Amino acid sequence: MPSPQDYSAGGAAVPSLTTPLLPPLSAPARRRLQLLAQGTPPVRFAVLLLAAAAAVALFVFLNASQAFVLADLLGVDRARLGDVAGSLAVADQLVCLAAAGAWGALSDGNGGGRRRAAVYAAGFVIMAVALAAYPHAPAVYPWLLSLRMLFAAGASAAASMLAAVLADSAGAAARGRAAAATGLAAGVGALASLALLLPLPARFADPRVGLRVAFLVASAVAVGAAGIVGVGLSWPAVGGGNDVVNTQGVGAAADIPKMSLARRAAEGIAAARSDSRVLLAYIGSFLARGDTVIVTLFVPLWVYKTYIDSGDCAAPVPNDPDIKDTCRAAYVRASIIAGLAQTFALVGAPL
Repeated sequence: MPSPQDYSAGGAAVPSLTTPLLPPLSAPARRRLQLLAQGTPPVRFAVLLLAAAAAVALFVFLNASQAFVLADLLGVDRARLGDVAGSLAVADQLVCLAAAGAWGALSDGNGGGRRRAAVYAAGFVIMAVALAAYPHAPAVYPWLLSLRMLFAAGASAAASMLAAVLADSAGAAARGRAAAATGLAAGVGALASLALLLPLPARFADPRVGLRVAFLVASAVAVGAAGIVGVGLSWPAVGGGNDVVNTQGVGAAADIPKMSLARRAAEGIAAARSDSRVLLAYIGSFLARGDTVIVTLFVPLWVYKTYIDSGDCAAPVPNDPDIKDTCRAAYVRASIIAGLAQTFALVGAPL
């Protein structure tokens, strides 16, 4: 029987404070709303978003500033800028392709969560070393090429672990939303790089000094990200334990048989043939990577050459004391154009 307090003055029943206003969600509905896999602490996903932003910021900065390293620091002839930048980019991608499988295999096995944290942190440390040394290379070949390949090895580790940790951390029914969140974080990282790091040389009296300082700042960001990732992705699982492996799906990582890289590639091709969604994902990844390279690598190069060809900048000469007055505006204009492109990418990520 309801108590007198359960009735209003008009005699209508008033819900008790303990009465739920909405019916309880069914188990399938709860799984759809669950962003993180069972046992994944929220701090781990927050660290993953931060790592995604930091990694993309470093990728974008190196690509966007490479034209200025080649022209201002190494004095590469403007007629060869595109050829040299393209060669470095090809070497970068080849190393990424070769190293991705090795990093992935190294991160699998017992203690997968901590293994992934260690590989992720190692990738950032490798990138930090390459970035610190990059503006001090005495020549393009073999020094700058070797440093670009070293950076690519670290970038491959970060990119591989982003995908692996995301798969471990996201709930089975919410991987699309989790991927969109990492995409947003990556867009923020790209914008931060273009807004803060790329224009930094223009703030110095000598842009060559500013360029070296900007690379040191980027290296420091990589070191900081390595520390955060190493600690944050090793955070204990909710409910006890020291590891998080997503078992909401086909099976636990430990139950997946070990395969060679060639076997994995063959299975990936077979999956694209049998599932149009997998094929669409491959095509989207291919186009997105190409778009990133064009925007971050060749747009700043195009801006730089345009300023030279129009007479707004003098052709660079190594160690020219007047270089500080030559192409200061090119740094700013390149960061604005690339920043606009990344802004539209950021806006479109949730869609």
